[in-house]
Amino acid sequence: MMIKTENKLKCSNEEPLLPKHITMNDLSQLKSSLENDGHFIFSIPEKEFARQLTLIESEYYKSVTGTECLDQIWGSKRKKEFKHETDVLDYPNVTRMINHTNQLTTWVASCILNSENLKERENTLKYFTILANECYKINNFNGVTAIVAGLSMGPVYRLHNTWRLFQEKNKELNEIYITISDLVSPKGQYSNYRKKLKELDDKKEEIMPFLGVYFTDLTFVELGNEDYIDKALNINFEKRRKVAKIINDIKHYQTKNFTFVPVKPIQDFIINLDKYENQPHYTEDELYDLSLKYEPREEEDDDDDDE
Repeated sequence: MMIKTENKLKCSNEEPLLPKHITMNDLSQLKSSLENDGHFIFSIPEKEFARQLTLIESEYYKSVTGTECLDQIWGSKRKKEFKHETDVLDYPNVTRMINHTNQLTTWVASCILNSENLKERENTLKYFTILANECYKINNFNGVTAIVAGLSMGPVYRLHNTWRLFQEKNKELNEIYITISDLVSPKGQYSNYRKKLKELDDKKEEIMPFLGVYFTDLTFVELGNEDYIDKALNINFEKRRKVAKIINDIKHYQTKNFTFVPVKPIQDFIINLDKYENQPHYTEDELYDLSLKYEPREEEDDDDDDE
């Protein structure tokens, strides 16, 4: 299925989409509702959630430096070489980006498994698939990847009854979700994603890339290439060129600008997901236990019972 990408110049000029009775002139009610009602976030239009998420992730992404990326990949080696330097492995911006993405992924899975009711789980699943699509429309591939990762976690993926109900009620949306999931799949070293990224970049569109792909590339270069090419310890400049290209690619997308109107209460909610007591915070083991509780394993017939 072909999915059209929105013209961001058009959508960036739109007023924020807020729940009824809430205006940009008085956001205190929005702030209060998000703080006090655990389900209120699902009244935020998916399109607006995607915009605010993109503004946050774009800011985080732009703060990442090339040095931090290299420290992230070469950490153990640099730690040995500069063991007396206390700040050599300090990469707070990379850490913030990684923690945010992981937090979003776990929250998505936690929200789905926060209800014993099949219909409620299906509704939550629908919300996040729409949200993933809205992120896709504005080229936020970090957001897409984080959400798809949450929906692909084992405890969620195995909810066959939940997925079956979703697929029966949302056939077109399910096809869209399958397409998006395939786009950000790591198969073929993210070949589908890389192709799409180049296509959009050629069109000079704003893009929020998935930072994790660059870390994967840097790791491959590090593990697959020696620092020196012979016993004379001649520097492997080809390895340096490969690293430089990846860092330049990261910097290239840091020049992209999204101009959506910020909505602070929504951004505060997204940034502080782990601090909201009204939001589910489950470990992976807890998620799996809940998954088995709601949809137990189908037990095979024991042929020995008849013996």
